[in-house]
Amino acid sequence: MPNWDLNLPIQKVIFYLLSIIELRQKIYIRRIKKKKIYVRYWNKPRIDNYLRITVGTPEEMSKAYFGIEGNCKKSEKGYIIMKHGLVERKTRETEVSVEVTIDGKGIADISTGIGFFDHMLTALSVHSGISMNIKCQGDLYVDGHHTVEDTGIVMGQALSQALGDKSGIVRYGSAYIPMDEALGFCSLDISNRPFLVFNGEFTNQMIGEYDTCLTEEFFQSICCQCRYNASC
Repeated sequence: MPNWDLNLPIQKVIFYLLSIIELRQKIYIRRIKKKKIYVRYWNKPRIDNYLRITVGTPEEMSKAYFGIEGNCKKSEKGYIIMKHGLVERKTRETEVSVEVTIDGKGIADISTGIGFFDHMLTALSVHSGISMNIKCQGDLYVDGHHTVEDTGIVMGQALSQALGDKSGIVRYGSAYIPMDEALGFCSLDISNRPFLVFNGEFTNQMIGEYDTCLTEEFFQSICCQCRYNASC
């Protein structure tokens, strides 16, 4: 049995009540139910904001434990569900799934079919600390436009879902990143007013299978869906 700081043997436990102190229970319930663990949200007098997790086999409890560890942070008052978003979108051109955990560990699992695009999204995940699971199957036999644009659309929606009502965040932020002969800059205002000023210039049209002219389109898609103002 996983170590949950409990002394009761698993045979004597009927269920656990897990205190949740942020209102993002529905996302967590959906994720843990995928692991085939029975979980119910209690919002009643005296037991407000608890998840009831029904005990099964030791293997089932392990699944529940790792589900909690991957989506919650433990505090003195209970478990805080991390800022998490999951969006799926299917059109005639693409099928995209994006899962993000903003206060994650920068763990990336990304596959779009465009190698350099995957590389840059992975770098964004690692250096930002935002864990990302991105999958896209697009009409690359045409070109990369739908794949890049739709990935940006769904990524923006997932980030917006993860931010929720935007409580507990810093609204403004900016950064310079020196990389040998290049200097990158971005300034953000998470303002609910989407707008993009893009000043990037590229000397090559293609980097591998990635068309550099799609970069602005990608960031435009994120800005519109996540509804923030960006200059880069």
